[in-house]
Amino acid sequence: MKNSRSRFTLAAMFVLSFLVGCSASNGPDLISTNGEVKWQNEPLKEGRITFRMLDAGGNVFSAPIEEGYFKIESLPGKMKVEIIASRLIPGKFDNSNGTPEPVGEMYIPARYNSRSELTYVVERGADSPVFELSTDEKKI
Repeated sequence: MKNSRSRFTLAAMFVLSFLVGCSASNGPDLISTNGEVKWQNEPLKEGRITFRMLDAGGNVFSAPIEEGYFKIESLPGKMKVEIIASRLIPGKFDNSNGTPEPVGEMYIPARYNSRSELTYVVERGADSPVFELSTDEKKI
């Protein structure tokens, strides 16, 4: 019995050392990018930013936007940038489930998310990006 317990302990230590050896340090070389997002010339209060790789792999990376700032970690390369944000519509409620629930809306135009043409190249030492967004409306 004692001998089998020793074998089990030895096997567990071997597996544990293997797992520790396969830690994140052997993973992909991620680069941290800090940046800003402005909406109508003001910091975007809250939202989400996504980097979609345009180069090989097509990997997707995402991070929250808080008070106009974000910090995202991604692989290096050219990215399509998508920005979303939502807000509650004052005085509007959905009563479909029997209780009034606040209704929200996505207010960042599609040209910055689902139809985004924003791009950014992630590389070490690159300048921090500043994305300045505005409505689609053209003022005459």
